[in-house]
Amino acid sequence: MKVVDLVFDPQRFSCTNTSEVTYKKGQDIYVVEQGEGFYYYVKKGFVKKYIISACGHELSLIIYRPGSLFSLSTLFCPNENCFHYQAFSDTTLLKISHDVFIEKIFNDKDTLKVLCGRYTLGLNRVCQRLMQAYFSPAKNRVVSALCYFIKLFGTKNGNTIIFKLPLTHEDIAGIAGLSRENTTRVLRELKRDNIIELSYRHIIIKKFTEFNNLNCKERHSLNNLSFPN
Repeated sequence: MKVVDLVFDPQRFSCTNTSEVTYKKGQDIYVVEQGEGFYYYVKKGFVKKYIISACGHELSLIIYRPGSLFSLSTLFCPNENCFHYQAFSDTTLLKISHDVFIEKIFNDKDTLKVLCGRYTLGLNRVCQRLMQAYFSPAKNRVVSALCYFIKLFGTKNGNTIIFKLPLTHEDIAGIAGLSRENTTRVLRELKRDNIIELSYRHIIIKKFTEFNNLNCKERHSLNNLSFPN
C-alpha cells in the first residue's frame, strides 16, 4: 500500500480568488462570510479551533500550526458546523474561496488524497487526546495539555523547556477539558514540586525529566520529540 505524502502545497491554489489576511491574537476567524464559505492555510502563527457547550463552557479541540489547512469540516458537513476559530497568536493566513477550493481538489487527485489523509489523521489525534483527557485524573490531563503545547512551540535547553508563546491557565484548561480553577490547582502543585515555574502568562518546565515521567503515555512520544525551531 502506497503511503500518501500529507504535505499540502498552497501554491496549487494561487489565483485571483485567494488572498492573504492577518489576524491579531484573540481575533475571531469566520469561515463563512455573507453566505460564502472559505478555507484557510496557516502561513504564520497559530489558530485555535474550539466549541462552546450549552452551559457556556469552552473546549479547545486543536491548535493549528504553520502548514495546516483548516475549516475542512464545512466541506464534509456544511450545515452542521458548530466550531469556532480564533487566532491563538498574531497570524497570517491564505484565504481560499469555496468555489476555487472545490474546483481544485476535485480536479487534482493528489491534493484530494492529501486533504482526506490530513483530515482523517487530525480527527484520530483529537479523538485520542479527548479519550485520554476524559478518562484520566486532572493532573494527567494538565500534563497532557502541556505536552501538546510543547510539541507546538516548546524550546528545549538542557533539562528546561520554555514556551515561545505566552500561555494562560485558560489556554491549558481548554485543551485539558478542565475548569480554570482545577487547572490552576494542578499547576500550583507542579510548581510546589519544583517541576515548573509560573509567572504572568509564562510557564517554564524546569525539570523536563521529572515532568516527562509524570505521564507514561506521553513519555514515549516526548522522548523522541523534535522541538520546533
